[in-house]
Amino acid sequence: MDIGKDIVTKKVDDLIFSEVLENVKKAVELKNYRITKVVNVDNIFKRIKGPEKARVAYKFYKIVEICNLFTCNDIISADMRAGVFMPVRIIIYEPKNEEAVYISFLKPTAFVDLFNSPEMKPVALKIEKDLHDVLSSADF
Repeated sequence: MDIGKDIVTKKVDDLIFSEVLENVKKAVELKNYRITKVVNVDNIFKRIKGPEKARVAYKFYKIVEICNLFTCNDIISADMRAGVFMPVRIIIYEPKNEEAVYISFLKPTAFVDLFNSPEMKPVALKIEKDLHDVLSSADF
């Protein structure tokens, strides 16, 4: 895997974090994925006080886990070990010293290449297209 080419990132300058998060959630659902969980990493602000806060490099950080049971089934039916990459994750974050929101995801084709499975490739390409469509909708 090559982090520079296998992780896709989009920068959104003109919306606040909560708007980007809601837009991503709506776009995910419109693509027939279910949001299985949102991990609120930024809840750490509720737990730490004082100088330790200086170690935090972000204002907001969410991990949005999504799944389409049909594509998930197709991937794991080709190789059951592929579940280690499921569900698909989209991260949305705002760095501490910036007024921009970032959205990133690991290309499904990158992890499918690890399995060298021709059956997984078309499914991964479809998921990847859906994720790019979600990114395009993030700042609408």
